[in-house]
Amino acid sequence: MSRFNHLSTDGDASSTPAGEKDPLNAFWQKYLELMEEDDERRAHEWDGNTTGILTFTGLFAATVAAFVIEGYKQLSVDSGDETVELLKLLIAIQNSTALPISSAINDSSFDAPVVAVISNALWFCSLVISLGCALLATLVQQWARDYKRDMKSRNKLDEDLLSRAYNHIYLRMGVDLYGMDQIVYVIVSLMHLSVFLFAGGLLLFLFPLNSIVAWYTTAVLGLLGAAYIVASILPIYHSGCPYRTPLTYLLAAIAYLFSWIAQCVARSLYALGSHLPWRCRSSPSSQVQPPLQIKIIHRRRRLHRSHAPILRTKHFVYALSRYMSHQTLVTDAEIASLLHALLRMVNEQVLPDSRPGCIDHLCENQNLQTKLQAWAWDPSHTRDMAADAQISVLHFSCVLLQRLRRIDDSDTTEEHRVLMKHCASILLNIIGPNGSLGPRMRGDTRCMFRARCALFYMRHFLLSLSGGDVSRRHYRASLEVPSSDKSRQFSRGAESMAGELLTLLNTSLYNVLDMVDIPGVHHAPITDGPSCLVPLHDAGCCRSPNGPPTHMAACNVLTLIAHVMYTPEHDRNIYLSSELSFPNTFYFDEESVKGPLPFWAWYEYFKMKEEDQQLPPSVEFQMIIQNVDRLIGLRAVRSGLYESFIDALRNLQDHVDTRVMPYKLEGHGGFGPWAKKRMTARHTPVQPTASAHDIRKTTV
Repeated sequence: MSRFNHLSTDGDASSTPAGEKDPLNAFWQKYLELMEEDDERRAHEWDGNTTGILTFTGLFAATVAAFVIEGYKQLSVDSGDETVELLKLLIAIQNSTALPISSAINDSSFDAPVVAVISNALWFCSLVISLGCALLATLVQQWARDYKRDMKSRNKLDEDLLSRAYNHIYLRMGVDLYGMDQIVYVIVSLMHLSVFLFAGGLLLFLFPLNSIVAWYTTAVLGLLGAAYIVASILPIYHSGCPYRTPLTYLLAAIAYLFSWIAQCVARSLYALGSHLPWRCRSSPSSQVQPPLQIKIIHRRRRLHRSHAPILRTKHFVYALSRYMSHQTLVTDAEIASLLHALLRMVNEQVLPDSRPGCIDHLCENQNLQTKLQAWAWDPSHTRDMAADAQISVLHFSCVLLQRLRRIDDSDTTEEHRVLMKHCASILLNIIGPNGSLGPRMRGDTRCMFRARCALFYMRHFLLSLSGGDVSRRHYRASLEVPSSDKSRQFSRGAESMAGELLTLLNTSLYNVLDMVDIPGVHHAPITDGPSCLVPLHDAGCCRSPNGPPTHMAACNVLTLIAHVMYTPEHDRNIYLSSELSFPNTFYFDEESVKGPLPFWAWYEYFKMKEEDQQLPPSVEFQMIIQNVDRLIGLRAVRSGLYESFIDALRNLQDHVDTRVMPYKLEGHGGFGPWAKKRMTARHTPVQPTASAHDIRKTTV
């Protein structure tokens, strides 16, 4: 199981209320709409550029051919000269005159002038290159028409939205990979080369004929060449200069190479301890970009009937970059919807081994970092969002926190620390009593359940990150806690350093989202800062927000069961019915030889002391055991789901003193839904008292 399988905290499209558009489908639909205009533009540019090349190539090839016809005669013996020499010889014989025999006749071999050979070679090369450019231009036009036809065929094929999006990504990435845009530029570069070859051959052809004409032609060609070189060099020193030529990238590569060599030399001198003047120590400051990499276009259409994960990190990065470059996200709701779509895409459509790379890309995205900073500094941004948008932001913050805290300390940068601070602040702002947990979200039990499941995994992740030791510095986060949320427990240093994020998530003063309304159980005043988790034991180890990690892990699982039990059945079943939600949300994805652990086997990772297992159970736990029939409805959701939660309750029951429990589950906890046991009542139902010391009632 992948380390990011828990990302799918939203389930499938069935969890989207009727009348609302699925954010993931909305993302792909918007992507295709934005790319349609760009596809038309690219194909039009290819066709327009090659049309101009064909026109110029036709005129230029005709000019070169005229000079070739005239110049190739110098490569062989002139038949006219031979005729004149023979006539002279015949006249001399007739007059019996002794005349020297012409060398042209005596010599059996003919050597063409070197200048003529070179000039003709240049002209023939120029002619062949120009004809090759014409052929390539016609091919590019054909490829452009094929590209337009492939893009248009998506409206004719029997494809759904996701298949069209996948095919578009593969086609567009193929165009970029195989350098369709660069091929047009290569044709232009070859045409420039053919012009230079023709000019060189022209000068060599003129000098033997007439030096005056040759020098005038050289002067004109020199001026044109100087202007061409200046136009090629200017963009290297000023990136805003539009006068780019094919020579620009060659010169930029040379300058880049010299700059790299100079920096290597400077580092070597510094390493050797050389004392050089400041002007000599300064490395070249010209910032030159390397030349374009001539990449190269595989076009193959696929029908994706199965929506199994097939995308890789490069596909995810490509789709997101193209979407962000064409779409302007203004409102917070639009950005939250995008985050929701991205998380679902990573979990449902990206291959497991590529998911960490996708999350890393999101962590490095400057636009998202800026928005997270704004949300962390001003909670009103998230407070005004709809419930679904708030949950999307909550999920995104949890995912980034989990990914960033997996990074080794040696690889953690200052930007990572700042981003962790912002994500933690957003998390506390959303789940806090004075944050963005507004009336709309309080009444939306479906969104509340989704958020609670995300916090369940987040809390377990924090516990397991350092083997259950909450005193390690991994848990310390530089958080900005609102001043109005201070309590006596966190009054010292609460504004600059909130302390342990796990403790804050367990404190009812900062986390009202996890508080469960258990009928018949009262609660202690919230100002005292008790734990928001459902306690397993009737002792401070489970009622304190900073109790032992093993007890926190047990209370975390018990709180999840309470959420499942007391959430309206319809909202709960919609979420749990998804094939992606349950195993990915409720499985502990540990990077160990044990592999991923099911949530009911929490005790395999957090070992509780034997003496702690004999502590009396809390009233809340006894009430949950008494009302376990509320979980029977899970049998209709999925096979084995009900048995899994019952198994979790048995495991928790094995860690308390059952002698004082009026109701209990028979048997002992195990691994799997196959252990079928029955619940029996030994005594009368538990009668909770109204004491705020040992029992409590939490409200949402």
